[in-house]
Amino acid sequence: MVRTLDTAELREAGIGAFFRPRDLTPLGISHRKLQGLVSRGVAENFGNGLYRLTEVPATELETTAMVAAAVPNSVVCLLTALHIHDIGTQLPHETWIALDRKARKPAHHPTRLRIVRFSGPMLTYGVQHRTALGVSFRITSPARTVVDCFRYRNKFGIDVALEALDDGLRTRAVTVSEIMRAAEACRARTVIVSYLDALLVCHEFNTTAYALRGQRNTSLIQPTRILALNGWGRFQRIGKSPLFTLVMRWRWAKCWMRRESAESHRDRI
Repeated sequence: MVRTLDTAELREAGIGAFFRPRDLTPLGISHRKLQGLVSRGVAENFGNGLYRLTEVPATELETTAMVAAAVPNSVVCLLTALHIHDIGTQLPHETWIALDRKARKPAHHPTRLRIVRFSGPMLTYGVQHRTALGVSFRITSPARTVVDCFRYRNKFGIDVALEALDDGLRTRAVTVSEIMRAAEACRARTVIVSYLDALLVCHEFNTTAYALRGQRNTSLIQPTRILALNGWGRFQRIGKSPLFTLVMRWRWAKCWMRRESAESHRDRI
């Protein structure tokens, strides 16, 4: 009598929620036995050579595990990595992955993908190994993800990169030193230094304005007063640049959106 396999035995053997027939070859499971697993309801066929164990509960990393099993040589990056690291507010409808420059683009994939190309050290620096539903996958670290957002800012806009930098530093998901090391390795130091310095100046500007508003009980604060407290030298270097204006407008727009959201929520209550 042929012994039948169940989900627990497959998980103990290292099979994740999503797998391909080639993953079962080291276990001695033939295609005929795989079809028996499907007929008994242990696994289900997702098409294009991808299967899933039916008894494994779904999580928020379901799509990531699916893509990792279908494209095992990929690296999760950019907007998808931001969402997994809980940086910013991006909810991408596509899974962002990176492939080697010489790697062939997958012809069949189970979900919508956005593919970018990495080469050389970019495939290994700042890349972490994680597991989702028993499927191992590679993902860029928080600092590397923030730097990549600036490198590929033309694909989704500078606002996303600024939000990732601001939120990552505010929540302490990344540090300035980690970002600078990643920028050096990715050859993006010039871009990162400009935006990072402008963001820090804006933070000092807003912090001082808030303190003066509380002391003087007024909403009209003279910028010269704030900049005098923070130092004129730094402002003369950054304050008159287009980057400073861009970052200031972005931060003020973000604060305005938060205030409007709070007021609308209070009106509904």
